[in-house]
Amino acid sequence: MVLHDSRRRSHKFAENCLKPIRPQAASCVALGHGQWKAWPGKCRWLPLAAAAVLLPQTAHLEHEETDKSSGWKILGLSSRRRVFFKYEKRIRELSAPDKVFDYFASISQDGMRLMTPSDLLHSLVAVFPPEDSKLERSGALKGDRHNMSAQLPEIIKDTDFFAQFDTDGDGYICFGEYLLIITFLVIPLEDVEIIFSMFDEDNSGALSLAEFLHVTSNLQKRLHRVSPIQRTGLQTGSGEEGHGMLISFFGADGKDQLDLAHFGTFCRALHAELVRLEFLHYDHARKGHIPGVSFAHSLASHTHAQNVDAYLDIIDQMPESLKSAKVSWEDFQAFALLRQSVHRLAVALDFFISTEGCICKDDFQRAVTKIQGSPLPGILVDICFAVYGNEHGHLHHRDLLHAIRKREGNMIYSKQMLGLDKASDKNIFACLQSCIMGCD
Repeated sequence: MVLHDSRRRSHKFAENCLKPIRPQAASCVALGHGQWKAWPGKCRWLPLAAAAVLLPQTAHLEHEETDKSSGWKILGLSSRRRVFFKYEKRIRELSAPDKVFDYFASISQDGMRLMTPSDLLHSLVAVFPPEDSKLERSGALKGDRHNMSAQLPEIIKDTDFFAQFDTDGDGYICFGEYLLIITFLVIPLEDVEIIFSMFDEDNSGALSLAEFLHVTSNLQKRLHRVSPIQRTGLQTGSGEEGHGMLISFFGADGKDQLDLAHFGTFCRALHAELVRLEFLHYDHARKGHIPGVSFAHSLASHTHAQNVDAYLDIIDQMPESLKSAKVSWEDFQAFALLRQSVHRLAVALDFFISTEGCICKDDFQRAVTKIQGSPLPGILVDICFAVYGNEHGHLHHRDLLHAIRKREGNMIYSKQMLGLDKASDKNIFACLQSCIMGCD
């Protein structure tokens, strides 16, 4: 009787633990009355984390399957992808930077954790697994790494952008460089010139190494105060804060100066490189194009966490003609450029709402044309409206704008580094000024 009650409590505990992740996952994993004994030996007491995703080879299926002999349900690939996607989304948004780095870094070298360029993308941008792959996650916890090689994305190392900072030729990014990259990503592209002038304390028109480190170190201290870095044994770097990048900017002796042209070019190139890496992530087979469903995942990946399942359901129900449509690199890049003008897009769409009461595809294209000088490819607009439109063909523009802003300002740590939050009226310039002055 005691064992009977224990099994009942275990069943209830599994359900309650898994429901916050996804109700369907709880019902798929938790066992019915008396079912624990169906699992032999050591398998009987699987950890809940493992039970949530069940990773045997037989589970690599597109839909959930049931082992009728035992009454046990396992999660198919699509369900496991959702679980991991939401889990990794929370890691990016809620964890301290060293924990994010350690989770997504795929390389261990001399006891240190290192990132490839694709790891950097996964740590900063919420990406869904490529459609034409069996991948289900972008990173791994320490205990999972020994059996994750077949499930992690292919390493992308052929990038000229990061090669310019690679002083030892290994192609990897250390933790110090990771922090420096985050610092640069905080800077809005449209404000590069004014922010450069705020770095330039002596108004010389160029930055010295001392000026550069003064501001970046203060920005990183803000990040550490909000999300304290506690190493807890994690070997994430050598302590040289962005050594390769600093050599590129200021020379091996640190005496060169960084001018506005170089500074602005670097900031724009860094954002562009993340866009390129995201496209390569979804172009898993290197066909030169991605399916429409992957573009839809890119659109919806930065929506509110509580709405992720709803948008993934919408994408699953899109017409096959949109799912299989070919989105070229040029198409993908065109939408990335539109993201950089999200403020102007928001003004234009709000104007249509105030005057017309709704936004249709023609209105959206008109706004895009006014902003960029040319319309978006029609297939991109069709997918945007399939994901963020209603049954009347009108756009839920605020949901779309939220996702675009989150992706373009992506950067998970920008609010923490600059002290920006919903309750604060401080703007980016005031926060940078406080960093320059060395005060809170």
